[in-house]
Amino acid sequence: MSVHIHVDTSDATRELDRLGDAPSTAALLRLEAILTAQFQATQQVVHIVTGSLRRSGKVDSRLRNGEWSGDISYGGAAPGAVHDPVRYAELEQQRAPGGRFYRSERGFIPGADAEGRISVMHDFMAPAARFEHQYAEAILAFLRGDA
Repeated sequence: MSVHIHVDTSDATRELDRLGDAPSTAALLRLEAILTAQFQATQQVVHIVTGSLRRSGKVDSRLRNGEWSGDISYGGAAPGAVHDPVRYAELEQQRAPGGRFYRSERGFIPGADAEGRISVMHDFMAPAARFEHQYAEAILAFLRGDA
């Protein structure tokens, strides 16, 4: 009597190769889209007096050795702005909420008064947090083979 055991690891090997080639193009596009949405959310709430703070906003991402990272920043160079470079971004973000600011670059804004003024938050980076769970969803989609 004999027992023959056969183990086919070809599917596992293919899966490990796929994971080793991470992230996929689809996963990268999804991560970039999330980062762009976060940046746009910050741009929607940063208050505008001169436009300098808003123009100083930057979004950047990089892929190195299979690791993707993204950054959103405000301050520094703001070409064409009244205040260039912007040196007050962090102070403005930490300022107490309240006050009304005119958003001259925006035109009509829902909730604005007749003169275009609207109350806004000062922590213009706060809206970015509502997208953070999407990064985990994008990675899980890749791991499932959906992206």
